[in-house]
Amino acid sequence: MKKEIFPRAFFGFCVGVTIERFITLLISFGIGQGEFQPVMPFLLDKLPSVRMGALVQTVWCGMIGVTFAEAAMVFELEHWSTLRQYLVHILVTGAVYLPFVTLCYWHVTLGTVLYLMMNILITYGITYFVCYKLDQKSVAEINAELERRNHEQY
Repeated sequence: MKKEIFPRAFFGFCVGVTIERFITLLISFGIGQGEFQPVMPFLLDKLPSVRMGALVQTVWCGMIGVTFAEAAMVFELEHWSTLRQYLVHILVTGAVYLPFVTLCYWHVTLGTVLYLMMNILITYGITYFVCYKLDQKSVAEINAELERRNHEQY
């Protein structure tokens, strides 16, 4: 697992930056008034230049990607329950994702934070439910195969 830390971090950073660029493009189409918006206006208001804003936004989004990539290692801990894995993952990623996203893309208000938290909780809830049901099906199939083999032996 230790050998995977740096490759995961590099991959996560690249994915985070790529997603950030796509989001920036989509937002530019929406609010850009015909021009590319490399930095979100809310972030640009807090920084001295577009160049500095682009750097900060890119690094922050890359770090979000690193966090998601590294936190995904909890899903490889087989001695942990699925619920524990999801809870640790959502706490770690949420602790990084919420502040960065609110500072990059939105004015920080209670409504913004609640909206983001609701989206995260709904996404994790759906994902957990689907994975739980798939795991139940896999366990049932394994048990049926074990039962079949047990009957063949006797």
